[in-house]
Amino acid sequence: FIEKSIMRSSLSKNKTRLVLIAIVAFFLAWVIVKQFSAAPSSKVGKIMAEAAKKVNSSCPLMVDSETRLDNAKAIGDREFRYNYTLINKTGLNTDIRAMKNYMEPLLVRNVKNDPNLSIYREHAVIMAYYYYFSNGDLAIKIEITPDKYGE
Repeated sequence: FIEKSIMRSSLSKNKTRLVLIAIVAFFLAWVIVKQFSAAPSSKVGKIMAEAAKKVNSSCPLMVDSETRLDNAKAIGDREFRYNYTLINKTGLNTDIRAMKNYMEPLLVRNVKNDPNLSIYREHAVIMAYYYYFSNGDLAIKIEITPDKYGE
């Protein structure tokens, strides 16, 4: 009788622990999901989300014979990201440094001068350009930060 009572008590404690662990795990998962999927809270965040939606309605879009715009993303209220694929490039046949040295000044100039991006400049948004190889690996990432376009 005593052994059964001890076993029941032990089983009851294990069930209680499992329930508590499940509750804590659920709460942590909920917090993480809320953190990473938070809707934009500011005016510029909402404008960026709408702009990404508009860009994505046209994607995928061939920019030139080598580059495809896959999508755009508004990341919270502080970053607008474009994702491109270099459809005929792999890491083996691409001079990444030369490509970045060529592309970055063009992108900075565009962010500085495009009147459609003025609200992004006013709110110090990071304009990010991610280029992927045809196999999906990241080729280059160019982030145009306020210190670059505010010069």
